[in-house]
Amino acid sequence: MVTTSLILVDRLTFGDQNFPGTIRTQNISGWNTPVGTTPWGNVDATWVLSTVGDAQNSYTSAHGDIGNPGTCVPAPGAALLASIGALFAGRCR
Repeated sequence: MVTTSLILVDRLTFGDQNFPGTIRTQNISGWNTPVGTTPWGNVDATWVLSTVGDAQNSYTSAHGDIGNPGTCVPAPGAALLASIGALFAGRCR
């Protein structure tokens, strides 16, 4: 990401080849365990591949991929923010 002045402020680097010892998430998702111990955005060797029925309710798709697309709320804070947003959603004028 860059500012309007084209100054680099953040970057996305990914891939198990860039970070030796990390998992490869091809056809299967991955997550840190226990949930919330690794800050989002920091991938290290403690991440695990998803398995059917794991703590994130992962499942197998019709094509054989394993994951939980959009079904897991990773931290209580996210659920709290969502519920606060729902309270105010109908109050806009």
